[in-house]
Amino acid sequence: MISALALLLALSPAAAFRTPALQAHFSAALHSKCTSPLFAPMLETARLCGDRPSLRVDAGRQILSLKMNSPGDWNKLEVISNTKAAEGHQRILLSGGVVHPTYSVPGQYVKIRKDSSQEKPGFFAMANAPGGSDRLFEFLIKRTDGSAWICDASEGSVLDVSPAQGKGYPYSTAFTKDISEVILLATGSGIAPLKAVLESRQLEPRALRLYYGAQTPAKMAYRDLFPSWEGVARVTPVISRPEGTGWAGRQGYIQQCLLEDGLSAPERTGVLLCGVNAMVKEAKEALLQAGVPPGNILMNF
Repeated sequence: MISALALLLALSPAAAFRTPALQAHFSAALHSKCTSPLFAPMLETARLCGDRPSLRVDAGRQILSLKMNSPGDWNKLEVISNTKAAEGHQRILLSGGVVHPTYSVPGQYVKIRKDSSQEKPGFFAMANAPGGSDRLFEFLIKRTDGSAWICDASEGSVLDVSPAQGKGYPYSTAFTKDISEVILLATGSGIAPLKAVLESRQLEPRALRLYYGAQTPAKMAYRDLFPSWEGVARVTPVISRPEGTGWAGRQGYIQQCLLEDGLSAPERTGVLLCGVNAMVKEAKEALLQAGVPPGNILMNF
C-alpha cells in the first residue's frame, strides 16, 4: 500500500491526498513521533510551524499545500510545570506551541500576560537554549508584587504569550574570531538568559567563565546544574551575604571577583551581562578600564 501511495504522491500530489488512505497515513504521522518516508520533509515543516496544520488540495491545478498556524501578537500557551527554583524564584515551563520557532537567539524574551484584562504584561527572557525537541519554554522568575500572578500560575492554566522578541545576545556578529575568552556575569534571575547561552554551546570552542551572584546560597537557582555547566565554562558562584549560611565559597560581588581573577587578554575578551543595574554599571566601568573594547560588552536588552 505504501509503495503505491508513494508513486501516486510523486505523479499527482493533489490526487494522492484525495485518497482516504494517504490522508489517514499523513495525519497519523503528523501527530505522532514517527517519520514517514513518503513526506518526511513536509512533516518536519508542519511540526516546526505549528501544532495543528491543515491540508488543502486544489484538484484543478494539482496543488498540494499545508495551511500552517503562525504566531499572532498573543498566543495561548499552557503552563506545564511551576516549581520552586530557589528562595523567591520560580521555574516555570510553558508549552512552546506556534511561538517556539520564533525563538532563535539566547537572550531573547517574550511578553506574558494572564489574559487580555491585564494592562501591563511581564517581560521574561527564556532560560532554555533555542530549538530543542521538547518544544518548551523555561523561565526563571523572581517573585515580586508585579510578578506574583505568574509565580502563582497553576499547572494546566493558560497564559497569553507573544512571539520571541529582542536581538538577544548578538555575539554571532559582535564577537570576531579573535575573541578567545568570554566572561558571563549574572546576578539573581539574570542567570536565565546566560543559562540559555551556556546550554546552546554556541560560543565553543572559546574559553568561558561564568560569575553568578546571589545574596545567599538559598537564593541561588540552578545550583544542581553547576556540575554540567562545568563541562562548558569555569563556574564561580559568589555570595554577597554569607553570614550565618555556612557558605565557604567566593564572597562579595561578582565584578570584584572577576577583577581579582584578572583578564589575560582584555582586547580579545567578550562579555555577556544580565543582572541588577548596579552590577552592570560597575562591571562595565571596570571592564572598559581594564581594556575590554566597548563593542565586546553585550547586553540582551
